[in-house]
Amino acid sequence: MSEPAGPQTDLRDAHQAETRRRIVQAVNELLADEHPSSISVPAVVKRSGISRATIYRHFPTKEALLDASARSIDEGTREWLGNETPVPGRNLGEFIHRSWSELAENLPAVRASHLPGLGRELRQRRSARRHRDAEGAMREAGVDIDTPEGQRAIRITLVLASSSTLLEQLDRLDQPVDEAADDVVWAIETIARAVREAQQRR
Repeated sequence: MSEPAGPQTDLRDAHQAETRRRIVQAVNELLADEHPSSISVPAVVKRSGISRATIYRHFPTKEALLDASARSIDEGTREWLGNETPVPGRNLGEFIHRSWSELAENLPAVRASHLPGLGRELRQRRSARRHRDAEGAMREAGVDIDTPEGQRAIRITLVLASSSTLLEQLDRLDQPVDEAADDVVWAIETIARAVREAQQRR
């Protein structure tokens, strides 16, 4: 029988969570200067001040470290969203604003995910979750996603809400994050409304 949770268990869990956070933060900082393929555990040890044994206990492989980095760049937004779906006209605006503000705070890791090679792998690790978000958003907005136009709306939503679009707006259009988020929310909500209304007229 497992022991009931108590102050010591809570303290241990908090310590482990802080250790993981420091390790992932060190990886994200290293990504500001290095290609993901160049990241090494000794470099993470040096940057984080955490022993090699402890790092391997939390992340047994380099791939696990990169996975954690890929997940961390919008972790706070995901915790806020919980099991909810980001729905146009409901909570999509706050979701995009929170997500993109968090991405902007982790730009080195975001930029690393756009590099050739491992960067593509980092993006693919987030793609299934993003696809579920887009499907849920359109479905909850009243779009029949089992139609060609419904699938098109999902694909365009994925493009609009992607970190690639955020980088385009920040780097090439020189937009503030809030303005970039407003543009994307407007576009997704406009598409959802247009597709839903077209389907209802049939």
